[in-house]
Amino acid sequence: MFENVIPAAKDLYAEKVGNQLESKLDGMDDGLQKAFIAGIMQMVGVAAVTIVVLIYVISAIFDAMPTPSNADLANTSTTVIETTSSAFNLGTVALIIIVAGAILYYVSRFGQGGTGGAR
Repeated sequence: MFENVIPAAKDLYAEKVGNQLESKLDGMDDGLQKAFIAGIMQMVGVAAVTIVVLIYVISAIFDAMPTPSNADLANTSTTVIETTSSAFNLGTVALIIIVAGAILYYVSRFGQGGTGGAR
C-alpha cells in the first residue's frame, strides 16, 4: 500500500528544493550566479577532501594499533576495524558520486550554452 508513497515524497521534495534553487538563481545577475555556483562547488570540493583525509587518518590509526594478546580483545578489535573499514568504503563511493555529479553538472551547463537553464 505504501510502496509509492516514499518515492512520491522524494520526488516532491526534490522538486521543491529544485524550484527554490531555481527561484534564487533567477533573481541573481550573471556574476552573482557564477559566484553562488562556485561557492557550492567549493563546498563539494571541501567535502571530498575531508572524506579522503578522514579515510587516510583512520587507516593510519588502525595500522598503528597493536594486536591485543587477549583473544576476546583481539576479536573485538578486528570486528571494529573491519566494520569501520566497510563503512569507509562508502566514503570512496561518495567521492565517486561527487565527481560524477560535478561532471554531469558541467556537461549539462555545456549543453545549455552556459545560460543556467534558460533557452
